Amino acid sequence: MTSRDFDILRQRYKFIPEDSQRPNKDWQDRMVLGYNDSLFREFALFTTRDPADSCAGPSSIAIRWRTKVEVKSGKGVYICSNLSCSACEELCCFEVPFSYVEEGRLCKTLVKLSTLKFSRTKIKHMKFGFLRPGDRVTDAKPSDREARFNDRLELP
Repeated sequence: MTSRDFDILRQRYKFIPEDSQRPNKDWQDRMVLGYNDSLFREFALFTTRDPADSCAGPSSIAIRWRTKVEVKSGKGVYICSNLSCSACEELCCFEVPFSYVEEGRLCKTLVKLSTLKFSRTKIKHMKFGFLRPGDRVTDAKPSDREARFNDRLELP
């Protein structure tokens, strides 16, 4: 992958791609679509950012989807979803409401994580765009998945 290809991915990639993107025909959209198709979206991986990093903000977290290699190794399901952790015992799975800015608009979705109970408590108290019950985004239409889990937005 060249640096130009990486720039195109950075500009056109969407965390949750829209179904309407399928019929696009230019090569850049097909490249992004191919990259999206190579990701596995059942479970996500996360990493915590350094609170001293001024760009990240205090106690922020970064989330991304798993690749084929990570799926085969069990990372994110049988091994902790935290990229800096390799624990595989006492894991618990839960859905985390995640909000992010894409193309200047606020988007919200639920992602599944598999992590240690200690990490779960830590994540629960981090400020990384948790949805609150009753939150609505007017310019982004909620997915069916969000609607089904609208009542379970708080972590237990």
